[in-house]
Amino acid sequence: MPDITVALTDDQRRELEAAAREAGVTVDEYAAMAVSQAVETRYVLPSTAGVVVPMKGLKRPK
Repeated sequence: MPDITVALTDDQRRELEAAAREAGVTVDEYAAMAVSQAVETRYVLPSTAGVVVPMKGLKRPK
């Protein structure tokens, strides 16, 4: 995967480090997981069984 450079504030960096430490992974691994999850959430449609709804014709008065 290509490298992506981001500029974080000190608070953002500390939060990222704390989250990575809590997850038991490196900061780079945690950031990669977060990006993957965000991309999947935003761009991948859930694979659920589709529901087929029968269409009835219009009832016209005679």
